[in-house]
Amino acid sequence: MGSSPETRWVSLDGSDLSQVLSPDVLARQDWNVGAKDGEPFDPDKPTGSDAAVAIAVAALRGAVQNAGRCPLSVQEDSVPPGSVMHVLALAAWAFVRGRPSVVPVVLESMQSLSEARRKAEAWLERVRTGATVEEPSWPAGADYATPVSASNPSVDGAGVAWGDLYGDDADYAAGQRTDPASGQQVALPVDDMTVDGGGMVPEEAPATAPPPAVAKDQSGALYTITVSNGVLVAQPLSGQWPVSPVVVVDASGARYQVAVDNGVLVAEPIE
Repeated sequence: MGSSPETRWVSLDGSDLSQVLSPDVLARQDWNVGAKDGEPFDPDKPTGSDAAVAIAVAALRGAVQNAGRCPLSVQEDSVPPGSVMHVLALAAWAFVRGRPSVVPVVLESMQSLSEARRKAEAWLERVRTGATVEEPSWPAGADYATPVSASNPSVDGAGVAWGDLYGDDADYAAGQRTDPASGQQVALPVDDMTVDGGGMVPEEAPATAPPPAVAKDQSGALYTITVSNGVLVAQPLSGQWPVSPVVVVDASGARYQVAVDNGVLVAEPIE
């Protein structure tokens, strides 16, 4: 790959799947695109791992372009650094699912890989609807392909209104919103959807409408589900934390897996 002015976004190819899959799995299970049965693997020809990564890279770049808020890098195989692991999770899932012989080899990690893919898809949707990403050092202009020039102006997101179910762009710019029911000011998380955080990656938005909600596990124990710093957290009304993950259900029928994560009792929505 030749040199380019791009130093901020990260270029990816099939070899980068070793960050999420075992290098041994890649070495033994990769294949050549379009190869006939029995044809020996040639790493110098187009590979399945390269194709999987290219598709995931294109999906992320397409999401950035769809939002119209941030320019793409002219470097076609590059993505924002904060999105690298999400892109690789999507690519790894495609690689594994596209090669049935790989599944038994990585069976023990399929659950964690599936969860990483789910979070990556959620992040992709947030980018598509305007979440902050780091700007490239070699930005393309309004055509999203070639460098900025007099005839190809820069992309600055001007005139586009941003917001989500917590507030609109003006609310996020102010860092708070007015609750219509109580009239009180409610703080909004910094750099969630509309505030440019200078390259910081936004927190993942909760997958449900803002609680608080009350949920019950199979034993009848009650928990409150609330949002803290953009994360759904659980609080047992008894004050006693579960010793192992439990599934709870709220009044709307929404289900969550409640488990301790880095000292926090997190409620992960179950789809």
